Amino acid sequence: MARTATKKAEVSSSRREEILAVAAQVIAERGIKGATVRDIGQAAGILSGSLYYHFDSKEQIVLELLMPSVVEQYERSLEIRAAAATPAEALVQLITSSIRVTAENPNQSVILRNEARTFRDVEALAPIAEIRAKTLELWIDVVKQGMKAREFRSDLDSDFVVRAMFD
Repeated sequence: MARTATKKAEVSSSRREEILAVAAQVIAERGIKGATVRDIGQAAGILSGSLYYHFDSKEQIVLELLMPSVVEQYERSLEIRAAAATPAEALVQLITSSIRVTAENPNQSVILRNEARTFRDVEALAPIAEIRAKTLELWIDVVKQGMKAREFRSDLDSDFVVRAMFD
């Protein structure tokens, strides 16, 4: 009996991962507001109502899709800043890490880039905006430290420079 329950849980988990992968592509192409549960279900080969067996809402799909990479990026950024010998070294490693995450998660990266306003406007997605803001502040802090240490030009606006790198 326990073996059957375990097998069902594995199949359900695997199906969730398949749905999330499909949802990432659909949402990257159509945007959060433009993609419907019906679109995601159709692309996944299931009825839209069946998605609710796996997820409570489209917003839950978006959270489960994006939070792991957003949290990973923030935690990795903290580690990089703590371990780097200089702000310049930290910035190089932050950029490298960001490129790696983008390459590993291209659809999630498109969504994160294109949907910043949606994360702020939709309360259920606010945790994404909050972690992204903390990551942005961490990068700005690294650039400001580099300016103080005269590793970076001090005549530029650190906020503007980091936001340009984020894009």
